[in-house]
Amino acid sequence: MDMSKQLLLPSTDNLPSFFRPETISETPCLGKKPSLDLDAAPIFDLDQEWQHSLFGRSIQECHRNLMHIAEDADMAIGVTDPHGTLLWTWSSTPMRSSAEQVHFVEGGQWSTQAVGQNAIGLALNTHSASCVYSHENQMNSVRDWVCYAAPITDAN
Repeated sequence: MDMSKQLLLPSTDNLPSFFRPETISETPCLGKKPSLDLDAAPIFDLDQEWQHSLFGRSIQECHRNLMHIAEDADMAIGVTDPHGTLLWTWSSTPMRSSAEQVHFVEGGQWSTQAVGQNAIGLALNTHSASCVYSHENQMNSVRDWVCYAAPITDAN
């Protein structure tokens, strides 16, 4: 067998152990992977009608609490629609510039199809809470971030 071809197609069985199984198993689901050098998420124009929905009114009721959490923890926090588009975000002062640079802002698209593996996309794909450590993020510009996400579902 030609060794150069073998090197181009590594087996997932040989991945380093610092990748957790839940993040490895999601990778094949990405289809066409975006470049690891992608600087920022794509931005979509938001339909502001979501703000008048029950979900939107709920976010308006608790946004001050979410803002305090982000400020106290020096982090960025956001709420997406079921497709990974950020509907609402808040970033602490130390995180604001970084969040804006990677489009972790309203309208930013954070599905795995848009930006590769990330906590939001993983939570949307698995319908469960997720954590993606820095080296597990597919987009290089957020490789120093540790990200958490959990789906909000309607109990009815």
